[in-house]
Amino acid sequence: MTKTQDITLISGTNRQNSNTRLFTETLYRLLKPHTENSLRILDLGELEGVDIQNSMFDPAEQHSIIQNLQNKYILPASKFIFIIPEYNGSYPGILKYFIDACSVRDYSANFQNKSAFLIGVSTGRAGNLRGLDHLTSVLNYLQTHVHPVRLPVSKVTSIFDAEKLKFVDEELLGLLHEHLLPFVNEIIPSRATQLS
Repeated sequence: MTKTQDITLISGTNRQNSNTRLFTETLYRLLKPHTENSLRILDLGELEGVDIQNSMFDPAEQHSIIQNLQNKYILPASKFIFIIPEYNGSYPGILKYFIDACSVRDYSANFQNKSAFLIGVSTGRAGNLRGLDHLTSVLNYLQTHVHPVRLPVSKVTSIFDAEKLKFVDEELLGLLHEHLLPFVNEIIPSRATQLS
């Protein structure tokens, strides 16, 4: 019997009622019937109340909200699906802040030897291509295996049905089925197996 894996979908902005959160929820509903793996959504809006402080890099001073999110969504996950909006030609600073804030505790257990699939979203035409490049560099530094296919989604407001419950963009649906479903269901060896 194959052990199920924990997969965290990260809605990469703390903006409330964002297109990114809507995309993440819709993606969750699309993927859920097609996998036995455990899917969870981490909404960076949950960082409400966390102030940026100099002490953030002291493990003894890690904010309890960061600690709880790290314990629930980051440490147990074997895979991540990042959905990142375009902010000023890159990805939101809150996502970098969260990655950095997690890094002070259990550094290698957070992202090292885990896998990530990156999706960029924008209201414009480029689908946050530059942001995908920037986040890929950070994840490579953390020794995360970034899937070679990164998915830029342009004009994100036009891809949902009237109720905003499902995707209606047939090209996008085809790409998600072709690239993301195999990623979600691929068996990732445990870290001990990878090292042996």
